[in-house]
Amino acid sequence: MCTESNVLHQRRLICVGLQVKDVPGDQEVVLTKKFGNEEIRLTFTVADLQNLSEQEEFDDQALSDELDFEGGHQPANRGASGNVAQHPEDRVAPADRELDELDRDLEPSFPARVNITVEKPSNGALLIQTVAQDGLFQIEEVSYFSKPDLAHAQTAEKDWARQSLYAGPPFENLDEDLQTFLERYLEERGINAELANMIPDYIQVKEQKEYVRWLESKLPQPLRY
Repeated sequence: MCTESNVLHQRRLICVGLQVKDVPGDQEVVLTKKFGNEEIRLTFTVADLQNLSEQEEFDDQALSDELDFEGGHQPANRGASGNVAQHPEDRVAPADRELDELDRDLEPSFPARVNITVEKPSNGALLIQTVAQDGLFQIEEVSYFSKPDLAHAQTAEKDWARQSLYAGPPFENLDEDLQTFLERYLEERGINAELANMIPDYIQVKEQKEYVRWLESKLPQPLRY
């Protein structure tokens, strides 16, 4: 099944020179492209969106518990003296409330983890671990592997072998000139602000598509909508 929205997002990625591998039922999406003699591969997963939802629920519950603790267990709208309690939002001017609501409407996009590998013939592979959010690819870690298959690590054995190797320092610990060079390195290969906005959108569409697929295929017939 391929929804109209999903097709549109795939076409947008294809228009910027990317091939899309999106297998129905799989969480992971793989984008590939060529840049000269380089093979570039980007991978991301809908699990990031699911994990974010779980973390938000945890944070909301923690905040609720904290407010209950600080406020005691007074009846609703009653202070300690029994008078009507004034909540912070009651002291906010209507115009400021509208601004607060606008800020909530403009919440930043969720962080999507994107692993980028750049492979050259007989020259190993570079693995750049990033987070795509708000039109930026934030580089977290850069590693080089003489054996390209370790950069992809699609088996537990290879993942274990990769973890045993020194991965290099965190990106923020690198020299500023080197950080700037790596950021431009990605931009030259089309890994830019436009793509950083596309990927979180694509994840949201795919997650919804997979959810509908799950409802249609996994639930017993009487429970389906």
